[in-house]
Amino acid sequence: MNKGRIFTVMLIVSLGLNFLFIGTIIGRNIMLGPPQFPHPLGWVAHSIDKAERDKIAPLLRENTLSNIRLLKEMRIARHEFNQLLMEEQVDETAIDKSLQRLRNASSDYQSTVHQQMIVILKDLKPEQRRKVARYLMNHRRSDRMPRHRNDR
Repeated sequence: MNKGRIFTVMLIVSLGLNFLFIGTIIGRNIMLGPPQFPHPLGWVAHSIDKAERDKIAPLLRENTLSNIRLLKEMRIARHEFNQLLMEEQVDETAIDKSLQRLRNASSDYQSTVHQQMIVILKDLKPEQRRKVARYLMNHRRSDRMPRHRNDR
């Protein structure tokens, strides 16, 4: 095969992959609708109208990375605590430190999310905030937070 033919084949394959990728994105949006808002404040978007949702979308997305980092820290602290519980000998000092780390991580996460919530909710119109409040009252905690199999 000469270089021109190889280039043509690679170009066709590249175009085909690009069309497949773009088609997948378009198809996903048509079938599933727009992507969901990131956890943990995505629930706000479910209860407000599209105009308000479009206004808060950048705020929700802006905080995603910090929320993921904080959630990861909580998971690591929880895992560390679980590992300590599995050991033969109970190390009270290590467990105490581990629980302190878990409390700190949880507190940091909760505080951050609450601050983000204030920023988002303060600019909503009163009717939109009432819709958010109704949404929260109508959805039990178990509907929003999945339970672990062992919690049942």
